[in-house]
Amino acid sequence: MSKVLKIPENTAKAQSMASDPKRSAWVSANAGSGKTYVLTQRVIRLMLDGCDPSRILCLTFTKAAAAEMSNRVFKELGIWSTLDEKSLAKKIAAIEDKPATKDKLIRARQLFSKALETPGGLKIQTIHAFCEALLHQFPIEANVPGYFSVMDTPAQINLINEAKRAIIIKAHDGKDLKLTNAFATILDHTSDDGFAKSLDELIAKRDKIGHWLSHVVGQGSIKAYIYNLFDLAPDETEITIAEHFKGPSQEPDFWQGAQSAAINLSAKMDQIFADTINDYFKTANKSTQIKLLKPILFTKENNLKKRLASKALKESFPLIEEKMIALASEIEAIEDRLNSLKIAEASTAFFTLADDLLGCFEALKKQRGLLDFEDLIIRTANLLQRSDARAWVQYKLDRGIDHILIDEAQDTSPRQWEVINALIDEFYAGLGGRDIHRTVFAVGDEKQSIYSFQGAEPDAFADQRDRVARQANQAERKFEKINLALSFRSTRDVLSAVDKVFERAENYSSLGRDAEQPIHETIRQQDPGCVDLWPIFRSDPIEMPEHWAEPVDHLGNNSPIMKLAENIAEEVKGWLANGEQIYDKDKGVYRLITAGDVNILVRSRTQFTTALV
Repeated sequence: MSKVLKIPENTAKAQSMASDPKRSAWVSANAGSGKTYVLTQRVIRLMLDGCDPSRILCLTFTKAAAAEMSNRVFKELGIWSTLDEKSLAKKIAAIEDKPATKDKLIRARQLFSKALETPGGLKIQTIHAFCEALLHQFPIEANVPGYFSVMDTPAQINLINEAKRAIIIKAHDGKDLKLTNAFATILDHTSDDGFAKSLDELIAKRDKIGHWLSHVVGQGSIKAYIYNLFDLAPDETEITIAEHFKGPSQEPDFWQGAQSAAINLSAKMDQIFADTINDYFKTANKSTQIKLLKPILFTKENNLKKRLASKALKESFPLIEEKMIALASEIEAIEDRLNSLKIAEASTAFFTLADDLLGCFEALKKQRGLLDFEDLIIRTANLLQRSDARAWVQYKLDRGIDHILIDEAQDTSPRQWEVINALIDEFYAGLGGRDIHRTVFAVGDEKQSIYSFQGAEPDAFADQRDRVARQANQAERKFEKINLALSFRSTRDVLSAVDKVFERAENYSSLGRDAEQPIHETIRQQDPGCVDLWPIFRSDPIEMPEHWAEPVDHLGNNSPIMKLAENIAEEVKGWLANGEQIYDKDKGVYRLITAGDVNILVRSRTQFTTALV
């Protein structure tokens, strides 16, 4: 049997405080420190305290997490319903840190059936599921079809591709000249692959882009708005910008005199200078003049040359170098403006295309009564912020939610926080529809928010904590900031390696607004652990075939992902062949490792995952 490890008193106290149904709490928890356990305990203690299960809203990150938590709650309550009185009293006393009363014992036995009989079941769900239910409840107020259905990811991809095809055909037809020109401009600035990636990025961030576009179009044209950002007039072109170049034409006598002097000098740079100035005065085209002058002023890398004129020429014309530096500055200013124009043109083209693509995508969804996952969040956030509908919706919600629990809070996006904040604000707005003590609970690991799942922002976890703390303090409600640092999952050797990485301030400063050096503790002090650092795998030079039609193997055995996958496979094969042992904590003994004992974690599903499999 596995050895039961004693939980340190400070950790037990922190867990008890976090699950206390009488106070709001914001829990910062390291990976493996019992986040789900604390969340489950809080749900159970809320029900034990007399809260109706239907009035508890627990928002989790994924459906799997919701199912896991729901299973844990029902498993624990199921055990309670079958325990003898003494054992049940001991369990309740352990979680509440006080003797169990007779009423509590009776209530505890009833919780399992009460949770089962709750209409609609326990509200342990993803935020998308919550928003979907809310929109079905208030379709008119949210301006969505009452019969709407939610697209899964494959259906969304198909609809996006349909929208892309529609605008490409529209641009090719030439009926929408603005769209046709936008396509041409974008393709001038990027490759086909770059264009496809731009469209994918556009769709991924369509909420922010769409919101910005509605603001811009409301003020006038997209082109006028963007050109104004670069201090450009909408009718400016490369020709009109180049016309501002004055160059040597401002002082023709000086430059032609210098040119005549340079002809008679022997240095090669003097001859080049003389030829350049001669060609300059032969053309009236400003763009051509700039191109002619650049080689005598700038290096190939576009840096100002260290030596602009020969010693002999400077003796004849002492101001020549000063004049050439001024000339270079004028050319740089013109080119800066030309570069701004290119960016403005490309940006205008992209957002013109974006406006059309997003409009087409939205129209297709509307025709078919579809919403995607992002729509659920956006429409719910807008619904809860609408002045004409908010009071009614909040009144109905006020009568249905008393406690909000947020799991993996670090992965909550700004739009999702808008939804949650609308609910929380009502908690502290006054007595509401019923005079009851409401609480907010959030748990997460801000260190994980650097991955920006669902568009989450690293500083949001701390910002939201401070926001709720202010609201609780103003309402004179209890609020606790809690840190769970003790790991029940990993070993000391593994966690000390992580702490070693974060000893340096530059390594942990990006973890969040209030980032401090993370220190990990573990309850598994005696269990062995090991961290191996492998070298970085780099790609070998790829031999390009002589004929363009022959294939190039970019994912051959020399690619970094194949090298890493092969090394991992060989490592595991070695463990199995050499009879490596693993500690079985359930049986308290060492045994031979099997393939089923090996977990390989990847950050995301990429080509490496395929190679590894």
